[in-house]
Amino acid sequence: MSSARPGDSYCLIVNACLANNAGEALLAASAREVIQQARPDLRCIIADPDVDRTLVANASLVAIGPGGMLYDLIGHEEVALDFQNVANYFRFGYLAREYSVPLAMIGMGSQSRLISRTTVAYIRASIADAIFVNTRDSHSAAVFTDRLEFQGPIVVTPDVCVVYSDMIRNIASRPSERRTVAICGSIGAETVVALAREHQGRTRIILQGLEDAQWFDRCEAFLRAHVNDLEVLDVRTMGSNKVGAAGPEPLIEAVATSDVLISSRFHAMMVGIIAGVDTVVSGITNDKRHRVCQDLGDQDWVYFHDHHKSPHSEFRERALEAVRSGRRDPSRGRFSPADLEPIRRLLKPTVQKPQVLGPVVVPTAV
Repeated sequence: MSSARPGDSYCLIVNACLANNAGEALLAASAREVIQQARPDLRCIIADPDVDRTLVANASLVAIGPGGMLYDLIGHEEVALDFQNVANYFRFGYLAREYSVPLAMIGMGSQSRLISRTTVAYIRASIADAIFVNTRDSHSAAVFTDRLEFQGPIVVTPDVCVVYSDMIRNIASRPSERRTVAICGSIGAETVVALAREHQGRTRIILQGLEDAQWFDRCEAFLRAHVNDLEVLDVRTMGSNKVGAAGPEPLIEAVATSDVLISSRFHAMMVGIIAGVDTVVSGITNDKRHRVCQDLGDQDWVYFHDHHKSPHSEFRERALEAVRSGRRDPSRGRFSPADLEPIRRLLKPTVQKPQVLGPVVVPTAV
């Protein structure tokens, strides 16, 4: 997905693009598009955190994100601290300062509270010189202002994947050969079978992340025995390049050509909402899925279910209702590439790397 060639001026984008999740690949590609729209003179190198610091030293801009990097807890039980995630990503703030490279935070999300004072101090110092922070919701923005005390510009936009909104709705406008119900994430094999029995079309299982693939491996025999018209799309690897990383198109195509989406996955949900697909989402109140659905207001074709507070039977009943009568209507799809204009405006004046006087010896160790 990187676009830079030897000798190009480039932006280094650091996110979880190699985490075996098509949603992370969609995020990385989206950031690349937004940055290159604002700075056509720059190419992009997309990398996970395990890269040599020379990529930072030679960059014209470093972007941390997009993604939900703002957490130091393992799971929602809030019982175990995880410093590794914070260290992996926010060390790039220190490296950017070391080499006088502008730093931007793009598409940042806070998935849970920052608990440790060590975490807060580490991130606060890492981002102090950032030219701006962009978050995907107001809750995450408040973490930067209130908890991390960031003093620079902060802009809230929808998730950066909306840069592909026009393409998504164009795909959704194509006629389908038969009705398709898509399922993505942690739904349960018995629920999948129950949903498949409620319609005469195709049941499409979308494997967005590693956990989805592991679940399907465990349930495959049961599902194939009980679902007549079953299609399985592993969008992590479809159309993979020679290093094994697929671009965003397989996930977009799989969701945007469906008529109903039942999902616990954030980016499958986002594509469904952009495409105007009847969407039933399972999550937890105030998580990233809930924040998007809440901001949409009263939409009778988007339903959020809190699986901690409400019984699974309620979710199943709403999903069955969507399967029976749901539809795809791109004209009602939400979000637009124009929603990301605040990011483009902040990017445009930033990439003037200070002139280096004299030779620079760049260490090669990480």
